[in-house]
Amino acid sequence: MIRRPRRPFWTLDAHRIPVLSLYRTLLKTAKRFDKDIHKRFLYFSLRDKFRSRRHETSLQKTANYLKEAEEVGLVNFGMLKGRRTRNNSHYDPFIIVAV
Repeated sequence: MIRRPRRPFWTLDAHRIPVLSLYRTLLKTAKRFDKDIHKRFLYFSLRDKFRSRRHETSLQKTANYLKEAEEVGLVNFGMLKGRRTRNNSHYDPFIIVAV
């Protein structure tokens, strides 16, 4: 029988620290885009998505949200490096904000 911790998962450092690190990394990546409109759109979209989902208590939903955020971060970072994917064939970061 698996024993659940006495504290909720969102208060545990094993969850909180990686999430904050991912959040900061995504925001820093958004600020590295060339055009000011892209920077602002990505920055505020990512911030709003994280803020709207911060009260989520379902472990499965939270894990899915974090996986989506990591994928978005990889795609955005790849776009900064000049890589082309099927989603950014015309270098439009507005498509990539799916967090």
